[in-house]
Parts: sequence; structure tokens; C-alpha cells
Amino acid sequence: MSTDNSAKTDLYSLLDGTLEYIADLPTFNPYPAGAHRAFVYFEEKVINKKPAVELKLVGIATEELADATEDKPIEPKQETQVLYILKKDDGTVNEVSQGKLKEVLAPLGAATGETGLRKIMLAASGMEVLAITKKRLNKQSDTYNTDIVKLEVV
Repeated sequence: MSTDNSAKTDLYSLLDGTLEYIADLPTFNPYPAGAHRAFVYFEEKVINKKPAVELKLVGIATEELADATEDKPIEPKQETQVLYILKKDDGTVNEVSQGKLKEVLAPLGAATGETGLRKIMLAASGMEVLAITKKRLNKQSDTYNTDIVKLEVV
């Protein structure tokens, strides 16, 4: 069967289903400012033709909130992502993004004994961490993103 016919079969199968069988729209819930225990994972990506690393936190529990009157603790398994785009549009180094990634990887490298960036990310994936976070306004979309202030290995 050709790829084209296979794609048509997949489309027909999908459209013959019901609403309950198609994927829900993903939500992007930033963690509130505070200290959160979570599992950390990394994924290498290319975003708009630029190299990037996505850090994903899968929540365990909130240890402390910066503002308990405004924010609520994270839910178990609540996910948030932080994207580090490593180059600027002109191809030069994105110092801020690389610097923030370095700050996150340093304690993980110390805990795993690895020094290579990819090796640190592979060795640390699934590791329990304490993430000190704040919310940062994304000026382009007028939404909030998670920003990691500090990461500690638990």
C-alpha cells in the first residue's frame, strides 16, 4: 500500500470516530513561583531552524509557594516545559538562554559525574529535583511561562 493510500486510510479511520477518541488540546500550565519537587526530562529540538533544548518537569509536589494567597500548589504529574533556544536568528550565541541552561545542567552534572552536555541530559532524565521557579510573562503571546531560578538534585 502506498504512503498516500495509508494516509487516506488513517484519515478516514480518524474521521469515522467520535469526539471522545481524538486528542484533547494540550494545556500549558506554568508552575507558580515557589519550590517544587519534580522529575526532570530533556529533549533536543530544532525551533525555527535554531538548536534548542526543552526541559520538562513532571510534578511530584509543591514544597513552598512564593505567594500562597494567590497561587495554588501543582498537581501530581502536572507538567511544565522550559525552552532554551541556543542561537539567535542571526546564528550567534544566545548568551541568556545558554547561560540559563548551564545553570540548570551544572547541579545535574555534579550529581551524575558527567561533563558533556548531552551526557548530563541523558544521565539526569528521570531524576528527582527541587525546582525553584517563577512565572515569566511571554510578551508575544501575553501568557505566562515557567522560568527556573535554581535547580537542586533531591
